[in-house]
Amino acid sequence: MLRSSGQRKSYSQFHLRVAFAQTKKEIVLRKSVVSPILASSLEVLEHAIEHLKLGTNRDMKFAVQHADNATELILKELARFKGIRLIDKRGQSISYYDCIDELQRRGVDIPELTNIDLLHTERNSIYHLGSQPDKLKTDWLVYDVSLNFIKRICQKELGYDIGQFSTQFKLSPKVEQEIESTRSEMVNMYLFETVSSLDSNVYSATVVSAFSGIEALLRETLSLEMRSHVDFMKRLRSQKIFSKELTEAIEKLRQIRNSTIHGISRATKEQANFSLDVFKRAIDEIGLPLELKCKTCGMQFKSGIAMSRKTFETSVLVSNQHECPNGHINSYNKQDYIARL
Repeated sequence: MLRSSGQRKSYSQFHLRVAFAQTKKEIVLRKSVVSPILASSLEVLEHAIEHLKLGTNRDMKFAVQHADNATELILKELARFKGIRLIDKRGQSISYYDCIDELQRRGVDIPELTNIDLLHTERNSIYHLGSQPDKLKTDWLVYDVSLNFIKRICQKELGYDIGQFSTQFKLSPKVEQEIESTRSEMVNMYLFETVSSLDSNVYSATVVSAFSGIEALLRETLSLEMRSHVDFMKRLRSQKIFSKELTEAIEKLRQIRNSTIHGISRATKEQANFSLDVFKRAIDEIGLPLELKCKTCGMQFKSGIAMSRKTFETSVLVSNQHECPNGHINSYNKQDYIARL
């Protein structure tokens, strides 16, 4: 197989593996429609999924890092496709955030931006702070965030079906179901990580997890689409989601988080305690999303009710009628409700 001097060895090996499963004609077609940047993005994403399937702690780190790399590359491929220069006047490649800014200036809508920002933040935490994502979070970041984003960009913007590139991108119904259940666990996961990192005296990770958890809380509980951290804060102020005092505290937490992520300063124990407190206050103010387990089929589903911890503890929930996604209607009492957070 021919390859240019600029292509990496692994890229060549990937196509050699594919040659066993596809005809020469198909390979030529693939090479003719996939640019080097897009090919690299998809190859790295495939590598992320391979690490994820191996399942060790080290592989979880590599899976997140590769997923973030694949996401950044697809953003740059989209920018190239839209006629945006990828090399600045200094001869350097534009950054992740510069690429997003340029795309948005051209009117490109990126509704997944909050999620890919969380992926990029997780990558930074691994790279700069030595954090360790667990498999549940890594599943979500690789499949639900990176893969779905890249799949949409390729399909809707670039006119390319990534299923042509690798069978790894075609998920089984079982994996799809696991991804769906993972979404509802993200806030719990960030809360656990915030507490664990504080107990381990890893204060920078505490700050990052707390802020990411608040974003996840708003996204999951209120179904808000937030396209950047700036948009996130604008929503908090304009919609008055939280009290004025808590909104100001979240703004302060955001500033601490930015200083920590960008290496301007190291988070202190006091700031870590503050971060956890703000996260818990956000959970209490926005309310607990209550779930139920269907008495007929056993499916766990959202009840549509949310309330603060204090309200839930003192509330009287008796003979409430709820219908599960399978259409079964049953009566539920307080002890039937599951307070997830």
